[in-house]
Amino acid sequence: MAENTGMRPIAKDTVHKLCSGQVIVDLATSAKELLENSLDAGATSIDIKMRDSGVTSITVTDNGHGIPPENYPTLCRKHWTSKITSFEDLDGVTTFGFRGEALSSLCAVASVTIVTATRESAPMGMSLEYDHNGELVGSTAVARERGTTVVVSGLFARWPVRLADLKKNARREYTRLVSLVEQYSIISDVRLCLSNQTRGQPVVAVRTPPQSDRLTRLLSVFGAHVRPHLVRFEYQAEDFSLEGHVSRPEGGRGGSDKQYFFVNGRPCDLPRPKKLVNEVFRGYCPNRYPVFAIAIVVKGSVDVNLTPDKREILIRCEELVLRGLKEAL
Repeated sequence: MAENTGMRPIAKDTVHKLCSGQVIVDLATSAKELLENSLDAGATSIDIKMRDSGVTSITVTDNGHGIPPENYPTLCRKHWTSKITSFEDLDGVTTFGFRGEALSSLCAVASVTIVTATRESAPMGMSLEYDHNGELVGSTAVARERGTTVVVSGLFARWPVRLADLKKNARREYTRLVSLVEQYSIISDVRLCLSNQTRGQPVVAVRTPPQSDRLTRLLSVFGAHVRPHLVRFEYQAEDFSLEGHVSRPEGGRGGSDKQYFFVNGRPCDLPRPKKLVNEVFRGYCPNRYPVFAIAIVVKGSVDVNLTPDKREILIRCEELVLRGLKEAL
C-alpha cells in the first residue's frame, strides 16, 4: 500500500477496472448482458454457446439489427449508449440495457471480439477486436448475415481470485446461468438456445421455440409434467396488473429454484412478493415450494437503476401489489 501523502485522483485505467468488476461479477452476469443486448437489438433467434461452462469462452449469436459502422469505434467505450440521452429518460426506458457499461466492462475482464452485419451490409460484415480499455484495435471484413456475434474469451484471466473461483465453481456458476436464461426464455417470444460443450457434442440446457405462447415457454422450463398442476391467474388494479401461473400444492417442489418474477417485462428479484407467495402456498402444503412465473405491469413509479445488474427494482406501489397478489392467490 502506498504511503498516505494526501488525496490524489485514481488512475483512469484503475477506475475502469474497479467499476467493471462491479458490473461483471460472475459468469451469469457476463452472459446476461450479452443476451439483453441481443433482445434490445430486435433479435428473434439467439444462441448462447459456452465452452467449458464459460471458463474458455462465451459466444452469443443473434439475428438482430446488427451494428452500423459509425458505432464501431465507440461500441465498447464506457457509458456510450443508444438507449438514453438523459437521466429523465429512465422513466420511460423500455430496453433491458441503458447504462452503456456492459461491453466496456466485459472488455476489462476478458478478451472481446464482435462480428456484425446490418441489413444494408449483409452478406458482408465486420469482425471487430477491442482492447481491455474498450478501444477498437482491429477490423476485418468477413461473411455474415444480418445480426451480431459476440465472443468473450478468457473471462477473468486478469483477475486471479475471480478466475480461480470460476474454475472451482464452474458447474455451480453454469447452473445459475441456466436459471437466468430460463427467465428470459419465459418472458421473451424469441427462439432461445443455451448449450455447453466440455467434451464431445454440446449439451443443450435451455431451448424454447420461437413465437410460442407463454404457457408453452413455461412448460419448456418447468417440464411438461407440471402442466396439470399449473393455475393461471390475473388481477387488475388502477396502478398495476398481475398475470401469471402458479402450481397447485400437488405440483410443489422440494426447492424454491423455479420461482420467477418479471416487472414490466424485466426479470428481477422481488424478496417480499416471493415470501408472500411461499407463505400462501405453505398454508396448503407446508413442506413444499410452488413453481411460478408472475408478470407485474406497473404504470410508472418504477426504479430499475438500483444496481448495475438491474435485478433489484423499486416499486413505489409495492404494498398495493402485495395486497393484490395475496388476493389473486
